[in-house]
Amino acid sequence: MQNSTKLHYITWNYRLFEFLDRRPYLERLARFLDLPPQGARLVIAGGGLGVGKTTLLRHAAKLYRNDRLYLLCDRATPAGGLPGGIPFPELLERQLSSLGTAYGFETFDDFCKSHRWSRSVKMGAEAAASIATKALLPGPASRLAWEAYERIKASRGGNKSSKLESDDLRLLYILEKLKTVPAVVHIDHAHLLDPGEIKLILHLLDSTTSVFFIEFTTAQSVQPHPDLASVKRLELNIEPLPLAYADQLFSSLPDRFARTLRDQFAKAGNLLPYDDAALLRERGAAVADTFDASEDALAKLTEERMLNLGQPHLNALLAISAHAGPVDRNLLVEFLGSTSSGNFVALPSDVDGTLDFLDERLLAIVTTSSASCQPRVHTVVDHHADLGVIQLSFRKLWRDFYRDASTLGIFVSEADRCRQILHQCAVLNDLVGISSTLQEVGRKGINSRNPKSIVNYLKDVTSRLQWGNSEFSKTGLSRIALSQCHFFYDAGWFDQALECLDIASEIPPSFQYLQVELYCATEFQARGISMADAYLSKLPKNTESLDAELCLKLIKMHGLRNSNQLASARDLYIDTVSQRKYSNLSAYPTLLRFADLCLCSDEDLPQCAQYLELAIAESERRGLRGELASSCLALGQLIGYTPNLDRAEALLNRASEIGDEVWLQRSNLLANRAVISLYRGNPTAEDLRLLEQAQVLAYDALDCLLIQVNMLIWHAVAGDFDRALQIEEVIAASLSKSSIDTEIKRIALFNLEATNKRFGRMDAAGGYHERWTALRSGIDEKYWSARRNEIDLDDWRCSLEFYPVYLAHWHLGLVPFQAIGDYARD
Repeated sequence: MQNSTKLHYITWNYRLFEFLDRRPYLERLARFLDLPPQGARLVIAGGGLGVGKTTLLRHAAKLYRNDRLYLLCDRATPAGGLPGGIPFPELLERQLSSLGTAYGFETFDDFCKSHRWSRSVKMGAEAAASIATKALLPGPASRLAWEAYERIKASRGGNKSSKLESDDLRLLYILEKLKTVPAVVHIDHAHLLDPGEIKLILHLLDSTTSVFFIEFTTAQSVQPHPDLASVKRLELNIEPLPLAYADQLFSSLPDRFARTLRDQFAKAGNLLPYDDAALLRERGAAVADTFDASEDALAKLTEERMLNLGQPHLNALLAISAHAGPVDRNLLVEFLGSTSSGNFVALPSDVDGTLDFLDERLLAIVTTSSASCQPRVHTVVDHHADLGVIQLSFRKLWRDFYRDASTLGIFVSEADRCRQILHQCAVLNDLVGISSTLQEVGRKGINSRNPKSIVNYLKDVTSRLQWGNSEFSKTGLSRIALSQCHFFYDAGWFDQALECLDIASEIPPSFQYLQVELYCATEFQARGISMADAYLSKLPKNTESLDAELCLKLIKMHGLRNSNQLASARDLYIDTVSQRKYSNLSAYPTLLRFADLCLCSDEDLPQCAQYLELAIAESERRGLRGELASSCLALGQLIGYTPNLDRAEALLNRASEIGDEVWLQRSNLLANRAVISLYRGNPTAEDLRLLEQAQVLAYDALDCLLIQVNMLIWHAVAGDFDRALQIEEVIAASLSKSSIDTEIKRIALFNLEATNKRFGRMDAAGGYHERWTALRSGIDEKYWSARRNEIDLDDWRCSLEFYPVYLAHWHLGLVPFQAIGDYARD
């Protein structure tokens, strides 16, 4: 041991005695954290509420690594009234940014404004791609990487920095700073961390020298998250402070404080009331001689001080209290200085001076970067109607302020902006505002990020918004759930749409039909078909019912096709499309497009192509952009199995051009573009990247399987035996599930045979051959008969070694429920 290390340990050992009876914990921390930086750097601490976990870990950070930044991230920090608090990446960025100026590195705002991040983006591209390509079934870390990688790819094409959103830059900022700035990251209320945040922590442990303190409030032994269980770590179970040592703390306060605190501590072992009293003492605040630091006394003190404030100071405090969670100080200055709020009430001219005053009076919690009100302020407002009226007015102003933030050029993260709008709209019972904001979040999220995480987020928000009127919450939640149901259906998230209907207390007729469609689109086809027949039988036989009649027939076709009743689906389609009474209805282009769904036999293919061409023409004539894109995808897929690949690519390009306006699965667009290259026989590394990207963005099990089949073909053609073998194992495991469509199973088994033949594994190839030749689906049977050498067929696909497969749009297409008269979006 070097002399400097000895001196450090002796100093440490001497100071252990100064921290009450926490010496055993600090000794363990000293030994553990004195390990080299490449060693263990994770501490997990648990204990009951108020036992002193946070204080102990903060004390250890100052003693052990006072040369490091100390970053305290409280995961329970209010997030606009929405579930789970502010996300960990946002908390960490805020902490880093608030210390940037003092420690000589750029703030997040400066990082966003500069172009230095472009180097981080390009350097991070290969790492992001590496993470994603190693995961056939991507986990949160892969998705996180691809979210950034999508912007990375866009930025390489020139000046496209607008494609990089603040959420992506936040991750780049954190990674860059923690790689160069030594830090201790202390996470309180860690039970709120979600799996993706745990993955980020693991990544930071691997890629930086940061030390992590993770703190749980628990009455039992610490049970680390499963993903943290494999990491070398120190676990501490913090016991309550013995009363004799707690008395040392209380003795520093006036006797009337100490008596009350001692009684409270003896009952619960909770030191949090001591923190309030010590803060009051530290500020030198004058209080009555009868004040005893009890909760009742603290509440009364807060009320007296609020009611004695001048109007400008009181209004500033109420503005802060109306905000959901801490508000950035610069943002608060912008808000108080805005025309709408300034014309409303008297406000202070010196905002910084007002914040200092409110902080000194223990009415606000003010840091160098943010401000929030003390929790007891809300209680006072609840008991004074006149204060509640002013606070409610500020809530409306905050809602409008965040709505207009982007147009006013005010810098605020998109996540925080939407959180604040949702919270204020819920408190104000603003249903239209909630619906529009949820759909704005959803459209941006599903189109440009990992869709599964945004869908789960929207589900959580929908069910847990905090309403201003409890009587209104049931009806409000029901209407929001219906809006979200249709939103999820449009986006292709059928299971989640059904869950939204379960939340709704009353379902209008149009949504009853949508419920039937969702049964047909999921695993409840028999129920859906039966319900569709029941609704059809109840419809009046008049022209006013034709829209509903056609929609119900489309639903039934969907159910028949999804349950593999191909002949029945074909018969219903031929009967329906031949009736001229439907030709002027809004859903008629959809009926034409459903030829792709129902006309599956070899003899029907020419007629199917004609109907799809007509669907494109009708959709374009009527200005139905969504139908136009879906019809282009359907026809492009059909033609893609012929030598006319140029036309197939042109149709795919046309659908892609419309894709930003309507709901299109980006995974389908990406995968199908790669499949065209596979059919042309000249696949490149770019095509593999498209397939990997599609794999990350896809969420449907069948889509994922088809993408894996195409990736298998790419690696087989490239001669990459090891990678092809890995993918083969994943595909084989998927095919063991009974729910796999017969035609998809046959295509997968055929390609597994072809792959094994290419690599000389004839026994394995023979096993796959026996399995696929025994299957019959009723689709493309002449082609498969030719593949079994039973007939001669003039089909160019028969000359190909593999059978690449296109992805169907939403697995056959959506029903246009907007055609039904009582359709309701709000």
